[in-house]
Amino acid sequence: MANVQAKQKWVIESAAEFVKFYFALPNKLETTFQVFDHGGFYSTHGKNAIFAAQHIFKGMSAIKMLDAGGKGISAQSLYKLG
Repeated sequence: MANVQAKQKWVIESAAEFVKFYFALPNKLETTFQVFDHGGFYSTHGKNAIFAAQHIFKGMSAIKMLDAGGKGISAQSLYKLG
């Protein structure tokens, strides 16, 4: 596994657009772990974000909520070390 670290500050130009995009994705298998490539860092959302926080980073402090007018998702951002 690659060395990864939680990215504490993540500014999204339009969280509402990403949330809309996320909820428009087709359903995935429960065994699928989704990671989104944002160029300089990666993110994972929903159940995957919680799993990453608990099992990779051993804590929930880096979890953020992305909100889009009452519809939101948990978000964990990551970047590769080195």
